[in-house]
Amino acid sequence: MNNFCRRPLLTAVFMLAVAAGVPNADAMVGSLDLGPPASSGEAAVKGQPQRNLAIIHALACDDEMNFLAKFHKGLSDYADWPIAYLTAKSAFASGRYFPPTDGIHAPDCRATEFKREHTAWQRVIQPANFVGVEGGKFDGDEVWRTASNSGDTIGPSALAQAINQYYGARFGMPCNAVAKENAAGEIDFTLTPECMMRQIRIVLTAPELGAWGKRKDGSTEAKLPGTDKLPCINAWPFSPLAQTGGDWDMSVITFTRLAHLIYEAKSARADQLASDGDLALDKMNQWLLTLRGGPAEEVYNLFWSCGNPANSYGTADDYVAGNDVYAQGRDEAIGKDSDREPSFAKKAWRFLRFLLILAAVAFAVGAAIGLLAGGVSAAGSAALSIGAAIVGATILVIEIATVIIGGIEETENHLFMQNSSKYLKNKLRWPSCAKMAISQDLILFPSKMNVCAFGCSSA
Repeated sequence: MNNFCRRPLLTAVFMLAVAAGVPNADAMVGSLDLGPPASSGEAAVKGQPQRNLAIIHALACDDEMNFLAKFHKGLSDYADWPIAYLTAKSAFASGRYFPPTDGIHAPDCRATEFKREHTAWQRVIQPANFVGVEGGKFDGDEVWRTASNSGDTIGPSALAQAINQYYGARFGMPCNAVAKENAAGEIDFTLTPECMMRQIRIVLTAPELGAWGKRKDGSTEAKLPGTDKLPCINAWPFSPLAQTGGDWDMSVITFTRLAHLIYEAKSARADQLASDGDLALDKMNQWLLTLRGGPAEEVYNLFWSCGNPANSYGTADDYVAGNDVYAQGRDEAIGKDSDREPSFAKKAWRFLRFLLILAAVAFAVGAAIGLLAGGVSAAGSAALSIGAAIVGATILVIEIATVIIGGIEETENHLFMQNSSKYLKNKLRWPSCAKMAISQDLILFPSKMNVCAFGCSSA
């Protein structure tokens, strides 16, 4: 994995990206004291590393309740996943972003949850009801009633025990002793690198996390890279107000940053983090880093694709061979055609449906013209009919041309994000184009070799 962008400049970009996400973070991070405003540009640059470290520590260690709340929300509505928290946890777990003499840094992530947070922990633990990662059912209501002796209050020692039961069930053995009462009656938290990587793995491997959102009826819909909420002509007449779900490329950029940091953490602590890190990366490479192959298309076609080319799921071999892959989150097999662009049959049906709509419109216009012509002379009626025919033919030609060759140019911002992600994913998944060249799949489907011109190394 040496080709996967281990460069100081990119590392700095990733850290700045974590810092840039602060306005969207919750209470603990939002209330951070990052010092007075810098008096000069030079002072701002010098102070950035320390601010980055404070933000990473806050997200990785200090804000567990909000991390868990976002995780629960993601499981229920497939949205608002705690990716910024995972990014900070992976950075902290690697140990590579803290100077050895820095007072913040320690091998473990340490923080204190104060007494005022006890009620908030009840809102996290009591409603939880799930099968633990290592088996066994966790009943949050029973755990909380036992810890509080069926009362309304709970002491710090019992709270620490309830938290440990929850973490042990949700994240397994590496996280089953994260909390303990200190001498001041507060709860001390200690998250080891193994526990943080386990948290990363559990969140990322949730079937609900993927390039799909949940509709109001509970079904799922794939999100596409590119502009969101553009009209979709081919949805007529059944869904005349349909819009394309987009902006997935923005999520892929975020997951690319996270993948980089997980690789870094694995490299730094291979013996401790490789197992969970590998499982997390398997999910990311197959289902989250879904942009690969040649350069992104520059046109959003309102008819044929109804969006930019769809995501590509599965392994690198699945991509090359065009295999069907089963998506747990969508509970369906995604075909080799449907995960990239519509099949010929779908395109033919869309075109036929479009022509039927045009024919219906033409019939309605003709009927209206006939009614108008009833009160006109024969010569005027003939002229009106000829004029209507010319206008109708012109409209038909324009519509068909728009359907077949037309479209809307994608924004430069989306193209930049898509192509950046594709380049990095190609470098990661196909480090040797020479190896690809001898693949029978590439002999049969030489178009797949376009990835060699867009991200693959030649070694």
